Amino acid sequence: MKIDLTGKNILITGGAGDGLGQGICEAVHVAGGRVVISDLDIDMTRKIAGRYEGALAVAGDVSNDEDVARLFGQIKKDIGILHGLVNNAGIGLGKSVLETAEEEYDRLYDVDVKGIWLVTRSFVDQLLKAGERGSIVNISSVQARATMHKMALYAGAKSAVNGLTMGMAVEFGEHNIRCNAVAPGLVFSSQIERIMGKIIDDAAA
Repeated sequence: MKIDLTGKNILITGGAGDGLGQGICEAVHVAGGRVVISDLDIDMTRKIAGRYEGALAVAGDVSNDEDVARLFGQIKKDIGILHGLVNNAGIGLGKSVLETAEEEYDRLYDVDVKGIWLVTRSFVDQLLKAGERGSIVNISSVQARATMHKMALYAGAKSAVNGLTMGMAVEFGEHNIRCNAVAPGLVFSSQIERIMGKIIDDAAA
């Protein structure tokens, strides 16, 4: 099956990451879509966007409401409406429930769960105002179904993503806006290497 995204603007949050994010950007580009990358590091985001003709790089923290509003304002000004959204931005946490600080827990849920809500809310709002249909893909994890040692809190966050996705699919379906989740396993990246290094001794092996 060939996916054709010609003429579609697709936002990938966390798209400047060196693992799954960059792979998603490449897939959108190959399918003919316009790549719109959002990430915290604007220099890296611009560097990745430079690989794709017509791509747009925007900096933003998905967990911050004002930042998300500014991000969507810039996108609207620069290219207009977004047709697709991949909620890929996320952080991991490979740490025992007993050793995790409240600040670490809050940050995990702020990015991995709250971030999806904030970005999706703005994405759907601009679709409804324009009378357009669209599609949302949330990045979950296999950890939500089959987790491992020191990954309980991360598994909980990704389970929340699954529940959020199901509810959004029901709520937005009447507006012709699809919402699905993809649950990958480990995809090598610098972030994964750091997390796994805290769990096992030879994470880079």
